[in-house]
Amino acid sequence: MCETKDYPIGTKITGIITETHDTKTFILDKAIDAKPGQFVMVWIPGIDEKPFTITEKAKHLAITVKKKGKATQAMHNMKKGDILGIRGPYGDGTFDLTKKKENHTGRRRMRHTRPETSFRRSNKKRHQS
Repeated sequence: MCETKDYPIGTKITGIITETHDTKTFILDKAIDAKPGQFVMVWIPGIDEKPFTITEKAKHLAITVKKKGKATQAMHNMKKGDILGIRGPYGDGTFDLTKKKENHTGRRRMRHTRPETSFRRSNKKRHQS
């Protein structure tokens, strides 16, 4: 299993799956010991380094990339056998789906608020004055 934190390790692209016209999954020749929700930093030689979520980690590392900017455009132009640099995994990969979220004021979020109800209340107050 590969784990790199300080510097990118050159990793060969062993397969590319075209998911949609602007989304590709890159299969890389490294296995990685990661938990769900973790990500890797991917160095695109001569372009930039960007974070990507791990989409598969069984025998080979896979990342799915949507074409959005200069770095992802360069990745979409890459072919099987090209090299990317990989650092990671990063993030703690822990999720608690049972925990209730609070908003920035510390109060719990209202879930099913209908905007038209709030509008009617505020509009009614204006007309009562």
